[in-house]
Amino acid sequence: MSQASIRASIVADLQGITGEVEGEPVTLSAYPVPPVVISAYDIWPVWQATRQIAMCVNETDWLVLLALPGADAQTWSLNGDALVATVEDALAWTKVARVEPVQILVGEGATMPGIQFTLEI
Repeated sequence: MSQASIRASIVADLQGITGEVEGEPVTLSAYPVPPVVISAYDIWPVWQATRQIAMCVNETDWLVLLALPGADAQTWSLNGDALVATVEDALAWTKVARVEPVQILVGEGATMPGIQFTLEI
């Protein structure tokens, strides 16, 4: 599978999925690359590495970043926790090796909270 087809598959699987945050439905907007203006609930893949694991067999690592509203750990708990299973379910064809809170750079010196999913494909 090429990098382009993996990226397209990840985006297709994430586009428009809906989770529930504090009793309200939240729909994710998936992009093939980070959007110019990142908003809460935007999600996109980032190719991280490719390694050969056998003759003519490669494994690729991808990051999937999900932008969240707010600016503190309490917000991550309220918004991020509720969406982890939703994203993992959408990416069931991959191995989700790690999920962690991150700060996403959105401008010069500005960040917003997010969740980073590390995938092995």
